[in-house]
Amino acid sequence: MIKIEGYTHISQSVTTTQDRMDKIRSGTLKPLLTSSFKEQDKIGGYYPSDQVVIAARTGTGKTAKVIQDMTDYCNPLINPYYTNKCLILYDSWEMPDWRNILRMISREGKIPVKDLLDYKQRLMEERYQTLRAIADKFKGMPIYMSNRPLSVTKWEENKKHIQGLHPGLFIINIFDHTRLVLRETEGKEEELITNLMFAGMRLKNQFNMFNFFISQMNRNIETNQARNQMGTSTPVASDIFGSDAVFQCADIVIALHRPGLYKLEMFEDVPTGYDPSDPEKGDDLLIECVLKQRDGWTGNIFMKHNLAHNIITDYDFNTKSPLKTLGLDL
Repeated sequence: MIKIEGYTHISQSVTTTQDRMDKIRSGTLKPLLTSSFKEQDKIGGYYPSDQVVIAARTGTGKTAKVIQDMTDYCNPLINPYYTNKCLILYDSWEMPDWRNILRMISREGKIPVKDLLDYKQRLMEERYQTLRAIADKFKGMPIYMSNRPLSVTKWEENKKHIQGLHPGLFIINIFDHTRLVLRETEGKEEELITNLMFAGMRLKNQFNMFNFFISQMNRNIETNQARNQMGTSTPVASDIFGSDAVFQCADIVIALHRPGLYKLEMFEDVPTGYDPSDPEKGDDLLIECVLKQRDGWTGNIFMKHNLAHNIITDYDFNTKSPLKTLGLDL
């Protein structure tokens, strides 16, 4: 067998693939899962070296999903394989740490964030102490947060350095969100996103890191639609900012769609939860649109999103659901 610099002979690649197949089959390598059974069924979990992009317009629930997924990754009942084996590096450049923690408490304690900002001391002391105790549980999670914006180069170097210090651990990178990365020599914003996506590719391929990038939609996604048609269709690939680089570099692309945000009462015969007679009620239908999955299924996953408590759960339909007639898998 001859050696060619920069290339690997196919025999080595086959052996590597067989080894991974054996590990997955024997249970010595397992996917990273969320608490959603629908996601487990349709996506099958995430494996080391997966790069995932989650995109949505502002106010749809991106951060709520990220926080919920992040706590799922730390849950030993959901992900026993990764207990004591991973570091979650959460680059949250949009808001300070304490606001993210408030959302974690809101979800676990089933209380609106606005009630946690209790400057009038309306919460009963016992309830308040319970919420503080809930927050204490998060202290043992392997989550490290950074609010310091970096350039693509510095971000990539930082991840390499951390992996070098902890070579035996899986690193889960969560980046919220892509448009906040600092510029170096990049001209247009699309070039910046492209460089970030390729940096993620290098890290995942070299170090088997998990990468989860939170992305925005194009600013003009609603300008070409009549006002009465807004929200009536799910996002498409070109709606995602920097879509060329995103789809080229990602293994999985998920766009979140919240039709009730557009004051729609129904979406494909499914109630959104929006009620014009009760504006305080809020909508609760969240659709995860799997636009790309390198190895499998694409389509829509219907979820329930409790906006007040930052909780996202599988949408359960009864046997008379109109979704049956639409041919959608329940």
